[in-house]
Amino acid sequence: MAPISRAPGRLESYDYTYAYEFASPAFCMTKPVLKPQWQSLYYPLSTLVWLSALAAVLLMPPAFFLVGHIDGQSMGGNMGVVTIVYGTLLNQSMNQLHPKSNSSRLLLGAWLLFTFILGTAYRGNLTAALTLPKYPPRPETLQELVKAVGRVTMPPYGAQFRDFYKQSDSEVFRALAESMEIVPSVQEGLRQASGKLTEHTNNQTEPEANPTLKLPTNQKGTPTKYLELARTSPTTQAHIQARRYLELVVAEEFTEADGSTRLYFGRESVFPGLSAWPIPHDAPYKQQLDRCIMAIKEAGLYEKWSEDLMEEARKEGRERQKRILQENRKQEGEADIEKAPEPSGNSPKALTIVHLQGPLMLAALGLGVASVTFLGEVAAARWL
Repeated sequence: MAPISRAPGRLESYDYTYAYEFASPAFCMTKPVLKPQWQSLYYPLSTLVWLSALAAVLLMPPAFFLVGHIDGQSMGGNMGVVTIVYGTLLNQSMNQLHPKSNSSRLLLGAWLLFTFILGTAYRGNLTAALTLPKYPPRPETLQELVKAVGRVTMPPYGAQFRDFYKQSDSEVFRALAESMEIVPSVQEGLRQASGKLTEHTNNQTEPEANPTLKLPTNQKGTPTKYLELARTSPTTQAHIQARRYLELVVAEEFTEADGSTRLYFGRESVFPGLSAWPIPHDAPYKQQLDRCIMAIKEAGLYEKWSEDLMEEARKEGRERQKRILQENRKQEGEADIEKAPEPSGNSPKALTIVHLQGPLMLAALGLGVASVTFLGEVAAARWL
């Protein structure tokens, strides 16, 4: 006999002991994959800051020209003023400019101060945006889950939950029941959710996201940002089971050698639930069991045992993946086997093409424009 969740439909068959933990069903899915995005150059500043900087860049050349015209001193001509404004914004030198009037000097000093602050803020935020990229949104609540995925799996006992959801007055639970399917075990459900499908599931067509559920909107009637989850989320399947047991299975069988995993747990549970031991109705030993369970719970032993078990499971999972990695390297003929690094949240990571797609595209565009301009100047010098 094993502890189970205190679902309302089960109260007709048997009674429960003292509830020793909140065993709410949680969903587990694959983490969103970071896709190459050229917008990485845009992320460091907000839209309002970009528009304000654009307005300042457009207004400064006429301002320089007007101040120089009023003072009767040239500021380098129309093209010279434009070159000065854009050059200083890009950290270029300004040796050709020598303002003599106080008004010109004040305007130039204000512009240089603006370019220094804007450039420093952009470079600092750009480094953070490249090293800590913006990942696609992922479902965290039940409403987002049924909107983003088309298939939800549960172990065999999930048939009772599916019947319970179908009878619910909530549109979200009814939509969840329609997309729910039963799998033989939690391992099979997590394999499918992580993308490691079996031969049977590989032959099936990929499910589509649920288009019938309407998520809530704000006061103006504008859909919330989570309405985009169906188009941005790379996963179309999730697995539901008790959170603590899911964490244990993920730590044992779905943890990489460096301690990372492809799966994540939703922030919100499917519904609140308590876990207890099932016993017959009017059992004479219920009070004794409740007293023992309550003593263990209040002493903190249950949480301590759970933490020790999870730590041991993570350790065994990492060691198992290391052994598999070593065996694979031996089979490939590698003599020296490097030890897999321990998980660390502060370990440096190399920037890849995913992070630097925007700067590389901008550099390629600049080289292309410069090449076309150079060829045009050569042709003009030869034929004109």
